[in-house]
Amino acid sequence: MPAFWRRLMYKCEPFTYVVQALATCLVHNKKVVCNPDEFNIMDPPSGQTCGTYLQRYKADNGGYLLNPDATSDCLYCPYTKQDDIVALFNVHWAQRWRNFGFMWAYIIFNLVAMCLGYYVMRVKVWSLGGLLNIKSWIPKKKDRHEKDTTIFQKKPGDDSKVQKQ
Repeated sequence: MPAFWRRLMYKCEPFTYVVQALATCLVHNKKVVCNPDEFNIMDPPSGQTCGTYLQRYKADNGGYLLNPDATSDCLYCPYTKQDDIVALFNVHWAQRWRNFGFMWAYIIFNLVAMCLGYYVMRVKVWSLGGLLNIKSWIPKKKDRHEKDTTIFQKKPGDDSKVQKQ
């Protein structure tokens, strides 16, 4: 995978945070049980059991032994909890609320952008030419009163149009 997709688009893609927010809640503190073909098999030095041989390694790296009392064919699973597995894919329990917030920020941003786009394109009916004309941005001062001062005065012929009862 190109570095561009790995570094930039992985961080910009909102679906990343949706999956992380939902996956952490599903796998947190769930115990891992390895299948027989997933165990690391090794033999301890002679005279030692698997438990004593791998005690320090388990303390530093986690995981569990299926047969700690065996003297050969130690069956070691490198994971104890599912959190350990998803941490390899940069999914962490401590970031669940951050990821949930990113998900809602993305949804709200899209709703606002949609409403603003609808207003600009359909209600206000702006065009690119109109946007580039900076003088049209400043509203013109409108007169508050009619210019014709004789609008309500009597004119000849008004009496014939008005019927009195």
